[in-house]
Parts: sequence; structure tokens; C-alpha cells
Amino acid sequence: MKKWWVLFCVLSFSSVCAENPSFPSSMYPGFWGFMGSTLESGAPSEESSPARRTDSLWLSAFWNNLNAVEDCDQFGFSSEWGRSFYRSAFLFSLLSLDSIYRAVSFSGEIALHKSRFNIGIGHVWRTEWVPGIDSWATHLTKIGLHLKLVGGFSFGGLYIINSEEKKRWWGGLHWGSVSGTRFFLELGQGILNVGQSIDFGALRFQSAFSYPGPQISVGLILSFRNLLLGAGIYKNSNQFSSNSFHLNWNIFRK
Repeated sequence: MKKWWVLFCVLSFSSVCAENPSFPSSMYPGFWGFMGSTLESGAPSEESSPARRTDSLWLSAFWNNLNAVEDCDQFGFSSEWGRSFYRSAFLFSLLSLDSIYRAVSFSGEIALHKSRFNIGIGHVWRTEWVPGIDSWATHLTKIGLHLKLVGGFSFGGLYIINSEEKKRWWGGLHWGSVSGTRFFLELGQGILNVGQSIDFGALRFQSAFSYPGPQISVGLILSFRNLLLGAGIYKNSNQFSSNSFHLNWNIFRK
């Protein structure tokens, strides 16, 4: 009975937050869910904008755990690759709650670039099931855009179409430096996200805050040659918390 009650809490949490309890992009362990979703770079997640850029081939693997839920884990991998005029990416993940609930997600996305402007489109297919009882599928279409302004500032937008739920949108204002430091402010669905990512040599510190909630996340990334090792912690006011661990491998750079 306890596990079924936990399943009810997980599904209710998903509905209230208007998202599956999926987790950070592998390059942003310090952000969670829609935090940082409008940024121009980063590995794909279910909530990230497809209007991103890269000049490399990246492979990423990750593990996430919901601390408030016994035996609730997410495993997955993703990849992104691109050149000066395009970027493609895909994502696969498996969310498991003991033996009573499963969720599998696949996503693919592509972006085109022209000067300071990016536009991208992506699709997420998610199927969920309670073994021996029921299963259901969800399809999400993501449309994103990103525009570089002046002085290191940029604007990003994300629009998610879900035929079974209300449409969702996010708009974000970002600032970035040549050294890799980033700050962002995002607004969507009446929620405000504020976050930063700062490099200290081989160490990168990330944190973000969402209100109302509140929701807080913190992450660290260690760079070693072509590898990025990341870990993140998330906490919200409903006693849900999460740990995440990420491995990113830069296979080649243009």
C-alpha cells in the first residue's frame, strides 16, 4: 500500500508541475526541470529549448534519483552534434519506481542558425505504464528560438504543444561572458526562474531558484580534458528532492 501511495504522489507531482518528474540537462546539473530551458547551449532534456548551438559531438549519460520516493530512479543518455549552421540532438530516458511504475521517453530535435538567430523544433514521445494494469502515451512538440542581442545579452523562447494539456511557454533573458559565465532570468506559467553558471578554472558552479515554490537547485561540474563530470541537488517546498550525476564526453570539436 505504501508504494501505491508513493506512485499517487509521483503522478500528482507530475500533474501539478505540468511536467514529468524528469531532471536536468547533463551539462546543467545545477538546474532542474525548466530552469535554464531557454539557454542557447547545453545537452538536450525533455524541458529544454531545441534552438541551441554546438560545434562538437557530445555524448552524455546520467542518473537521477528522487530522494522523497523510495526506489525511484531515472537513467538515460543523450547526444548532440552540429556545425555553424545546424544542430541535432536526441535523448532517451527510463524512469522506474520499484516494480509498479515505468516511464520511457525518446526525443529528437533539430535547429538551424543564421547569424545571431537560432530556430529549432523537437518532439518528445513518452510512454508510461503500471505493469499489468494500464499504459498511456504522451506526445510533446517543442518550438524554440534564440536571438543574440548586444553586450553579451540574448533572448530565448520556448513553446511546448501538448494535445492533452494546456500549452506551455517560457521566455528568458540571458547574459554570458567569453569565459563561460552565464546568468539568466526566465518567466513562464507565472513562475520566475533565476540562475547562474560560473567557471573557476576546471570547476564550474551552478545554481538556480524558482518562485513560487520555492525550488532551489545547486550543481558542480569538473572538467578533465574532454570529459565533464557533474553532480546536482534539487529541493522544493513539497519535500521533493533529487540527486543527479552526469558524465559528458566531447568526442570531437570543430
